[in-house]
Amino acid sequence: MIESAAKILDALAKYSWSMIVVCLFILIVPDEHARKIGIFDIREAYKGYLWASLVFAAAIWVSSISSKLSKWIVNKYEKRKRREVIIKRLYALNLEEKMWIAYCLLHNVQTLHATQINSTANSLLNKGIVAGGSGSIMSLPFTIVDHVWLYLAAHRDVFLPEEITGNQEYLEEIEEFGRGLARVY
Repeated sequence: MIESAAKILDALAKYSWSMIVVCLFILIVPDEHARKIGIFDIREAYKGYLWASLVFAAAIWVSSISSKLSKWIVNKYEKRKRREVIIKRLYALNLEEKMWIAYCLLHNVQTLHATQINSTANSLLNKGIVAGGSGSIMSLPFTIVDHVWLYLAAHRDVFLPEEITGNQEYLEEIEEFGRGLARVY
């Protein structure tokens, strides 16, 4: 019973705009043209019903639009909050995760390949920083998600500071980290 009522309301909301157009057309068309197309008598006989139908259809349409708009706004807000949480997580990474980010920034690559059991890749995946792709168990692509990559690129000096890029020992450690990604332990 409730489901059928919900289906009826959905159908009304879906087609309410057409009812608005038809009612407005019948009510607003000038008398001379209404006589020519044969709707003058209908308009005069059912004018009250047409206005009531117009108001009803407009109310249904407005409620339908406001419901969809509020859902859209809530989804946008939740998405922005999730992104903010992910960005905050960038400042609380462990050493291996920082090495992953540093390697990507150093080589200007958004995707690295690692084994399926790579703990660093899975940790970044669970934090929402990277997205996993398909491949073989020995080499899966892990891509830094776009909004994180844009943030990292804009704040490159924070995540790849001069003390790292200017120190050959650190650079060698980062390179060794990159070579070790596909190793099976």
